[in-house]
Amino acid sequence: MPLSTAPSQEPDGVAVAATLRAVRRHRRLRTAEVAAAMGLPQRSYEHFEAGAGRLHLDKLELFARATDSDPFALLAAILLRCPELAVLTSDNKFLTIVNLALLDLVERAPEVIPRLEAASLIAGFSEILEKLCDDVRTRERLAQAWLTQRGGPPDPEDEP
Repeated sequence: MPLSTAPSQEPDGVAVAATLRAVRRHRRLRTAEVAAAMGLPQRSYEHFEAGAGRLHLDKLELFARATDSDPFALLAAILLRCPELAVLTSDNKFLTIVNLALLDLVERAPEVIPRLEAASLIAGFSEILEKLCDDVRTRERLAQAWLTQRGGPPDPEDEP
């Protein structure tokens, strides 16, 4: 699923609808199930998921709980107009972890934050994210090699 690096120009209601629908479908939930989990009438939930009306953060947080998704990623996906972001981070809560780490920094060294330069932030985050990706790929290769040595299932990428 390719991700666009540039936000589209779609209206906010469309971004809300696309993000919420993508996460609900990813979780294989029906609108009635999410509505019940949020404590809303189904029609009110459908109105919310359609992106009609104003977006309220309390409803977005209820949706995150009901779908076990990342509330920060939901908001970022809507603002960036990239629904895939919310889907891809729904299991690992990536943006919640980033925000909690930032909160830790606010508590430990608030005086440093204003002095961080944008270029340093970009370089640092790029390096960290590349290392995380490399770590995942390395662990997957090691796990596959271990399974193969022991007669485990073949790597699905090796099949025709």
